[in-house]
Amino acid sequence: MRVTQRDIAKKLQLSISLVAGVLNERPNVWASEENRKRILNTAKEMNYRPNAAARALRSGRTNTVACLFINSPGQHAIVEVLAETLANIGYDLLVKVMRDHEQAQRRIKNLISRSVCDAVVLWGLEKDIEQSAMLLETEKIPFVVKGHFEESHPYWCQVDFDHIKMMEHTVKYLASLGHTRIAYLGYDHDLVYEHKLLEGFRSGMRSCVGIEVKDEYILTANDDMECTNDDTSVLERELEKILAAPREYRPTAFAMGTGLGAWHTIEKLLAKSGLKLGWEPGDITLAGMGGEDAPLLFGEGYMFKDTDVTNLANIIALRFLPKLLKGEYPESNISLFLPSFVRHASFRLSLR
Repeated sequence: MRVTQRDIAKKLQLSISLVAGVLNERPNVWASEENRKRILNTAKEMNYRPNAAARALRSGRTNTVACLFINSPGQHAIVEVLAETLANIGYDLLVKVMRDHEQAQRRIKNLISRSVCDAVVLWGLEKDIEQSAMLLETEKIPFVVKGHFEESHPYWCQVDFDHIKMMEHTVKYLASLGHTRIAYLGYDHDLVYEHKLLEGFRSGMRSCVGIEVKDEYILTANDDMECTNDDTSVLERELEKILAAPREYRPTAFAMGTGLGAWHTIEKLLAKSGLKLGWEPGDITLAGMGGEDAPLLFGEGYMFKDTDVTNLANIIALRFLPKLLKGEYPESNISLFLPSFVRHASFRLSLR
Protein backbone atom coordinates (compact mmCIF):
# COMPACT_ATOMS: atom_id res chain seq x y z
CA MET A 1 0.00 0.00 0.00
CA ARG A 2 1.27 3.45 -0.90
CA VAL A 3 2.60 5.48 2.05
CA THR A 4 0.98 8.91 2.34
CA GLN A 5 1.92 12.11 4.15
CA ARG A 6 -0.96 11.38 6.55
CA ASP A 7 0.72 8.05 7.50
CA ILE A 8 3.99 9.85 8.30
CA ALA A 9 2.20 12.54 10.32
CA LYS A 10 0.30 9.89 12.30
CA LYS A 11 3.47 7.95 13.11
CA LEU A 12 5.32 11.07 14.29
CA GLN A 13 2.23 12.59 15.94
CA LEU A 14 2.70 15.81 13.97
CA SER A 15 0.21 17.83 11.96
CA ILE A 16 -0.38 16.86 8.35
CA SER A 17 0.21 20.45 7.24
CA LEU A 18 3.65 20.48 8.86
CA VAL A 19 4.67 17.14 7.31
CA ALA A 20 3.33 18.21 3.91
CA GLY A 21 5.13 21.53 4.12
CA VAL A 22 8.49 19.89 4.83
CA LEU A 23 8.13 17.14 2.22
CA ASN A 24 6.95 19.60 -0.44
CA GLU A 25 9.64 22.13 0.53
CA ARG A 26 7.14 24.95 1.01
CA PRO A 27 9.02 28.17 1.83
CA ASN A 28 6.31 29.54 4.14
CA VAL A 29 6.23 26.51 6.48
CA TRP A 30 8.45 26.67 9.57
CA ALA A 31 9.74 23.51 11.26
CA SER A 32 12.46 23.02 13.83
CA GLU A 33 15.61 21.32 12.61
CA GLU A 34 14.79 18.33 14.82
CA ASN A 35 11.29 17.87 13.36
CA ARG A 36 12.56 18.42 9.82
CA LYS A 37 15.09 15.60 10.24
CA ARG A 38 12.45 13.33 11.85
CA ILE A 39 10.06 13.88 8.95
CA LEU A 40 12.67 13.30 6.23
CA ASN A 41 14.17 10.25 7.94
CA THR A 42 10.77 8.68 8.58
CA ALA A 43 9.70 9.33 4.99
CA LYS A 44 12.81 7.51 3.83
CA GLU A 45 12.30 4.60 6.26
CA MET A 46 8.67 4.19 5.21
CA ASN A 47 9.67 4.35 1.50
CA TYR A 48 7.50 7.39 0.88
CA ARG A 49 7.19 8.42 -2.76
CA PRO A 50 5.66 11.81 -3.63
CA ASN A 51 2.68 11.91 -5.97
CA ALA A 52 4.17 13.28 -9.20
CA ALA A 53 0.84 14.43 -10.60
CA ALA A 54 -0.07 16.29 -7.43
CA ARG A 55 3.36 17.91 -7.22
CA ALA A 56 3.12 19.01 -10.86
CA LEU A 57 -0.34 20.45 -10.24
CA ARG A 58 0.96 22.51 -7.31
CA SER A 59 4.16 23.77 -8.92
CA GLY A 60 3.31 23.70 -12.61
CA ARG A 61 6.49 21.63 -13.14
CA THR A 62 7.11 17.88 -13.26
CA ASN A 63 10.94 17.95 -13.41
CA THR A 64 10.65 15.31 -16.12
CA VAL A 65 11.62 15.25 -19.81
CA ALA A 66 10.07 12.65 -22.11
CA CYS A 67 12.09 11.09 -24.93
CA LEU A 68 9.93 9.44 -27.58
CA PHE A 69 11.57 6.99 -29.96
CA ILE A 70 9.37 6.44 -33.01
CA ASN A 71 10.34 3.44 -35.12
CA SER A 72 13.96 4.06 -34.16
CA PRO A 73 16.35 1.32 -32.97
CA GLY A 74 19.50 1.73 -30.88
CA GLN A 75 18.03 3.79 -28.04
CA HIS A 76 20.24 2.67 -25.13
CA ALA A 77 23.26 4.93 -25.71
CA ILE A 78 21.01 7.93 -26.42
CA VAL A 79 19.02 7.32 -23.24
CA GLU A 80 22.20 7.10 -21.16
CA VAL A 81 23.45 10.47 -22.43
CA LEU A 82 20.13 12.24 -21.91
CA ALA A 83 19.44 10.70 -18.51
CA GLU A 84 22.88 11.51 -17.10
CA THR A 85 22.88 15.11 -18.28
CA LEU A 86 19.31 15.77 -17.13
CA ALA A 87 20.06 14.28 -13.70
CA ASN A 88 22.79 16.89 -13.28
CA ILE A 89 20.20 19.66 -13.56
CA GLY A 90 17.58 17.93 -11.42
CA TYR A 91 15.40 16.31 -14.07
CA ASP A 92 14.26 12.74 -14.69
CA LEU A 93 13.99 11.11 -18.12
CA LEU A 94 10.80 9.34 -19.19
CA VAL A 95 11.37 7.02 -22.18
CA LYS A 96 8.64 5.87 -24.54
CA VAL A 97 9.19 3.59 -27.55
CA MET A 98 6.60 3.57 -30.33
CA ARG A 99 6.34 1.54 -33.51
CA ASP A 100 4.80 4.27 -35.71
CA HIS A 101 3.54 7.85 -35.72
CA GLU A 102 -0.08 6.82 -35.06
CA GLN A 103 0.88 5.18 -31.78
CA ALA A 104 3.06 8.18 -31.02
CA GLN A 105 0.10 10.54 -31.50
CA ARG A 106 -1.92 8.61 -28.92
CA ARG A 107 0.97 8.54 -26.43
CA ILE A 108 1.62 12.26 -26.81
CA LYS A 109 -2.04 13.12 -26.23
CA ASN A 110 -1.90 11.00 -23.08
CA LEU A 111 1.26 12.77 -21.89
CA ILE A 112 -0.34 16.14 -22.49
CA SER A 113 -3.60 15.26 -20.71
CA ARG A 114 -1.74 13.94 -17.67
CA SER A 115 0.85 16.78 -17.60
CA VAL A 116 3.69 14.35 -16.85
CA CYS A 117 6.59 16.16 -18.53
CA ASP A 118 7.99 19.64 -19.03
CA ALA A 119 9.57 19.03 -22.46
CA VAL A 120 9.80 16.34 -25.12
CA VAL A 121 12.59 14.94 -27.30
CA LEU A 122 11.42 13.28 -30.53
CA TRP A 123 13.78 10.77 -32.14
CA GLY A 124 13.18 8.98 -35.44
CA LEU A 125 12.93 9.51 -39.18
CA GLU A 126 11.47 12.81 -40.32
CA LYS A 127 8.41 11.15 -41.85
CA ASP A 128 7.70 9.37 -38.56
CA ILE A 129 8.07 12.27 -36.14
CA GLU A 130 6.75 15.27 -38.07
CA GLN A 131 3.07 14.86 -37.11
CA SER A 132 3.97 14.32 -33.46
CA ALA A 133 6.09 17.47 -33.45
CA MET A 134 3.24 19.44 -35.02
CA LEU A 135 0.94 18.26 -32.22
CA LEU A 136 3.43 19.38 -29.58
CA GLU A 137 3.76 22.72 -31.34
CA THR A 138 -0.01 23.20 -31.30
CA GLU A 139 -0.16 22.38 -27.59
CA LYS A 140 2.79 24.72 -26.89
CA ILE A 141 4.87 21.92 -25.32
CA PRO A 142 8.64 22.64 -25.55
CA PHE A 143 10.32 20.02 -27.75
CA VAL A 144 13.47 19.14 -29.69
CA VAL A 145 13.56 16.90 -32.78
CA LYS A 146 16.38 14.85 -34.18
CA GLY A 147 16.25 15.40 -37.92
CA HIS A 148 16.27 17.85 -40.82
CA PHE A 149 13.37 20.30 -40.83
CA GLU A 150 15.30 23.40 -41.89
CA GLU A 151 13.00 24.06 -44.87
CA SER A 152 9.65 22.71 -43.68
CA HIS A 153 9.77 23.87 -40.03
CA PRO A 154 12.62 26.36 -39.63
CA TYR A 155 11.54 27.48 -36.14
CA TRP A 156 11.63 24.04 -34.53
CA CYS A 157 14.54 23.19 -32.24
CA GLN A 158 16.33 20.52 -34.26
CA VAL A 159 19.58 18.59 -34.32
CA ASP A 160 21.28 16.40 -36.91
CA PHE A 161 24.55 15.88 -38.74
CA ASP A 162 25.40 18.47 -41.38
CA HIS A 163 25.15 16.02 -44.27
CA ILE A 164 25.41 18.68 -46.97
CA LYS A 165 28.64 20.14 -45.62
CA MET A 166 30.02 16.66 -44.98
CA MET A 167 29.74 15.78 -48.65
CA GLU A 168 30.91 19.22 -49.83
CA HIS A 169 33.96 18.77 -47.61
CA THR A 170 34.52 15.32 -49.12
CA VAL A 171 34.47 16.64 -52.68
CA LYS A 172 36.73 19.54 -51.74
CA TYR A 173 39.27 17.10 -50.31
CA LEU A 174 39.21 14.85 -53.38
CA ALA A 175 39.48 17.86 -55.70
CA SER A 176 42.49 19.09 -53.72
CA LEU A 177 44.24 15.84 -54.68
CA GLY A 178 43.65 16.62 -58.35
CA HIS A 179 40.56 14.46 -58.94
CA THR A 180 37.92 15.76 -61.34
CA ARG A 181 36.19 12.51 -62.31
CA ILE A 182 34.54 11.82 -58.99
CA ALA A 183 31.62 9.39 -58.68
CA TYR A 184 29.13 9.26 -55.83
CA LEU A 185 28.11 6.08 -54.02
CA GLY A 186 25.14 6.35 -51.67
CA TYR A 187 21.87 4.80 -50.58
CA ASP A 188 18.52 5.41 -52.23
CA HIS A 189 15.83 4.70 -49.63
CA ASP A 190 14.24 8.15 -50.13
CA LEU A 191 15.37 9.29 -46.68
CA VAL A 192 16.06 12.95 -45.93
CA TYR A 193 19.72 12.49 -45.00
CA GLU A 194 20.34 10.61 -48.26
CA HIS A 195 18.95 13.53 -50.24
CA LYS A 196 21.12 15.92 -48.20
CA LEU A 197 24.27 13.91 -48.93
CA LEU A 198 23.59 13.82 -52.65
CA GLU A 199 22.75 17.53 -52.63
CA GLY A 200 26.07 18.21 -50.92
CA PHE A 201 27.92 16.10 -53.50
CA ARG A 202 26.34 17.93 -56.42
CA SER A 203 26.97 21.38 -54.93
CA GLY A 204 30.54 20.37 -54.06
CA MET A 205 31.19 19.26 -57.62
CA ARG A 206 29.84 22.57 -58.94
CA SER A 207 31.85 24.75 -56.55
CA CYS A 208 35.10 22.76 -56.34
CA VAL A 209 35.33 21.03 -59.72
CA GLY A 210 33.13 23.30 -61.81
CA ILE A 211 30.97 20.62 -63.42
CA GLU A 212 27.49 19.14 -63.19
CA VAL A 213 27.54 15.45 -62.30
CA LYS A 214 26.52 12.90 -64.93
CA ASP A 215 23.81 10.41 -63.91
CA GLU A 216 26.12 7.46 -64.59
CA TYR A 217 28.42 8.79 -61.88
CA ILE A 218 25.68 8.39 -59.25
CA LEU A 219 25.62 4.83 -57.90
CA THR A 220 23.53 3.25 -55.13
CA ALA A 221 24.40 0.50 -52.67
CA ASN A 222 21.12 -0.25 -50.91
CA ASP A 223 21.13 -2.72 -48.04
CA ASP A 224 18.34 -4.79 -49.57
CA MET A 225 20.12 -5.53 -52.86
CA GLU A 226 19.88 -9.22 -53.77
CA CYS A 227 22.68 -11.33 -55.19
CA THR A 228 22.43 -13.03 -58.60
CA ASN A 229 23.12 -16.70 -59.25
CA ASP A 230 26.84 -16.08 -59.67
CA ASP A 231 26.91 -14.42 -56.23
CA THR A 232 27.84 -11.03 -57.67
CA SER A 233 25.94 -8.21 -56.00
CA VAL A 234 24.21 -5.43 -57.89
CA LEU A 235 26.72 -2.99 -56.42
CA GLU A 236 29.66 -5.02 -57.75
CA ARG A 237 28.11 -5.20 -61.21
CA GLU A 238 27.55 -1.45 -61.27
CA LEU A 239 31.09 -0.79 -60.09
CA GLU A 240 32.56 -3.22 -62.61
CA LYS A 241 30.63 -1.44 -65.34
CA ILE A 242 31.79 2.05 -64.44
CA LEU A 243 35.39 0.98 -63.82
CA ALA A 244 35.47 -0.79 -67.19
CA ALA A 245 34.81 2.50 -68.99
CA PRO A 246 37.65 3.95 -71.11
CA ARG A 247 40.42 5.37 -68.93
CA GLU A 248 39.60 8.96 -69.85
CA TYR A 249 35.99 8.54 -68.66
CA ARG A 250 36.09 6.26 -65.63
CA PRO A 251 36.16 7.86 -62.15
CA THR A 252 39.42 8.10 -60.26
CA ALA A 253 37.73 8.76 -56.93
CA PHE A 254 34.48 8.10 -55.09
CA ALA A 255 32.64 10.31 -52.62
CA MET A 256 31.08 7.81 -50.22
CA GLY A 257 27.63 8.27 -48.74
CA THR A 258 27.41 4.69 -47.44
CA GLY A 259 28.61 2.51 -44.60
CA LEU A 260 31.93 0.71 -44.38
CA GLY A 261 30.57 -2.40 -46.11
CA ALA A 262 30.59 -0.63 -49.47
CA TRP A 263 34.24 0.37 -48.95
CA HIS A 264 35.15 -3.30 -48.42
CA THR A 265 33.16 -4.28 -51.52
CA ILE A 266 35.14 -1.81 -53.62
CA GLU A 267 38.41 -3.02 -52.08
CA LYS A 268 37.67 -6.63 -52.99
CA LEU A 269 36.59 -5.66 -56.49
CA LEU A 270 39.76 -3.63 -57.10
CA ALA A 271 41.93 -6.44 -55.71
CA LYS A 272 40.78 -8.67 -58.57
CA SER A 273 42.59 -6.29 -60.92
CA GLY A 274 45.60 -5.79 -58.67
CA LEU A 275 44.41 -2.33 -57.60
CA LYS A 276 43.75 -0.81 -54.19
CA LEU A 277 42.41 2.25 -52.42
CA GLY A 278 44.90 5.02 -51.85
CA TRP A 279 46.65 8.08 -53.23
CA GLU A 280 49.38 6.54 -55.39
CA PRO A 281 49.19 6.61 -59.23
CA GLY A 282 46.63 4.07 -60.41
CA ASP A 283 44.89 3.88 -57.02
CA ILE A 284 41.21 4.67 -56.56
CA THR A 285 40.70 7.30 -53.86
CA LEU A 286 37.73 7.04 -51.50
CA ALA A 287 36.53 9.58 -48.94
CA GLY A 288 33.35 10.36 -47.03
CA MET A 289 30.92 8.41 -44.87
CA GLY A 290 31.97 5.05 -43.53
CA GLY A 291 32.30 3.89 -39.96
CA GLU A 292 34.78 3.60 -37.13
CA ASP A 293 34.05 0.02 -36.11
CA ALA A 294 36.49 -1.78 -38.44
CA PRO A 295 39.59 -0.89 -40.48
CA LEU A 296 39.94 -1.07 -44.22
CA LEU A 297 41.52 -4.26 -45.53
CA PHE A 298 44.63 -2.95 -47.29
CA GLY A 299 43.74 0.40 -48.78
CA GLU A 300 43.70 3.90 -47.36
CA GLY A 301 41.01 6.56 -47.32
CA TYR A 302 39.51 9.45 -45.39
CA MET A 303 36.34 9.11 -43.35
CA PHE A 304 34.25 11.17 -40.98
CA LYS A 305 34.58 10.08 -37.37
CA ASP A 306 32.40 11.12 -34.41
CA THR A 307 29.33 10.05 -36.37
CA ASP A 308 27.80 8.28 -33.37
CA VAL A 309 24.31 9.59 -32.61
CA THR A 310 25.31 10.17 -28.98
CA ASN A 311 26.98 13.36 -30.26
CA LEU A 312 23.53 14.58 -31.26
CA ALA A 313 22.09 13.51 -27.90
CA ASN A 314 24.78 15.57 -26.18
CA ILE A 315 23.80 18.67 -28.16
CA ILE A 316 20.14 18.18 -27.23
CA ALA A 317 20.95 17.65 -23.55
CA LEU A 318 23.55 20.41 -23.13
CA ARG A 319 22.48 23.11 -25.57
CA PHE A 320 18.72 22.91 -26.03
CA LEU A 321 16.99 21.34 -23.04
CA PRO A 322 18.44 23.65 -20.33
CA LYS A 323 17.13 26.65 -22.26
CA LEU A 324 13.71 25.17 -23.00
CA LEU A 325 13.22 24.01 -19.42
CA LYS A 326 13.78 27.59 -18.26
CA GLY A 327 11.12 28.80 -20.68
CA GLU A 328 13.71 30.36 -22.97
CA TYR A 329 14.11 30.03 -26.74
CA PRO A 330 17.66 29.16 -27.90
CA GLU A 331 19.54 31.85 -29.80
CA SER A 332 20.11 29.31 -32.56
CA ASN A 333 17.38 26.68 -32.84
CA ILE A 334 19.05 24.61 -35.57
CA SER A 335 22.23 22.70 -34.76
CA LEU A 336 23.96 20.77 -37.54
CA PHE A 337 26.95 18.79 -36.31
CA LEU A 338 29.98 18.49 -38.62
CA PRO A 339 32.14 15.48 -37.65
CA SER A 340 35.91 15.55 -37.99
CA PHE A 341 37.49 14.19 -41.18
CA VAL A 342 40.43 11.84 -40.62
CA ARG A 343 42.53 9.13 -42.20
CA HIS A 344 40.91 5.76 -41.58
CA ALA A 345 42.79 2.83 -40.10
CA SER A 346 44.04 0.06 -42.41
CA PHE A 347 45.31 -3.47 -41.81
CA ARG A 348 48.08 -2.72 -44.32
CA LEU A 349 49.34 0.20 -42.27
CA SER A 350 49.23 -1.77 -39.03
CA LEU A 351 51.30 -4.57 -40.58
CA ARG A 352 54.13 -2.30 -41.67
